[in-house]
Amino acid sequence: MSEPVQNEDISLKYQAISLLFGGPRYLSEASEVAGKVQDQVFASAVNNIAKANSENSEKIETQYTACFVNNFPKLPCPPYESWYLDGSFHGAAVARLTVWYRKFGLFPAALPEDHISAIAEFAAYLYHTDKAEADKFVREHFLTWAGKFADDIAKKCTNEYVKELGSLLQSFLNDEIERLRDSR
Repeated sequence: MSEPVQNEDISLKYQAISLLFGGPRYLSEASEVAGKVQDQVFASAVNNIAKANSENSEKIETQYTACFVNNFPKLPCPPYESWYLDGSFHGAAVARLTVWYRKFGLFPAALPEDHISAIAEFAAYLYHTDKAEADKFVREHFLTWAGKFADDIAKKCTNEYVKELGSLLQSFLNDEIERLRDSR
């Protein structure tokens, strides 16, 4: 695969991850993006998640919310870098991410700066503009915590939809670690 095609494929994967972790309302969009990915294993996994859950929207929205948004007395898997690196919401990781976003003239508005969807979307953007910077960003702001997040999903969330997301994320992370190790 040529480097521009590989970069596009990586970008599309991050975009699909961003959409999937943005919430169930983005399942069909994630499936559309995955349809453009060269990696058929990844594309198939995204499509299987989207198809299996497309008819149970209320159920999966409840499952998503219970694991990632709001659950009393404690949220099982906060999808925030600062939670995993700093031990708090809106921690120092946000300041580090903001430096990256501003460097490229971007300012996430819909989500907190350190939400996994915002980070994955930014990585997708970077793979369109500067692969070296994208690889650096992913090493600093995705791989440093997303594995623990995926582990927490496997351990703390009992519903199938969310477990599928966690499994896909873990597989994607394993591929990224291997790709980045090979690119040094």
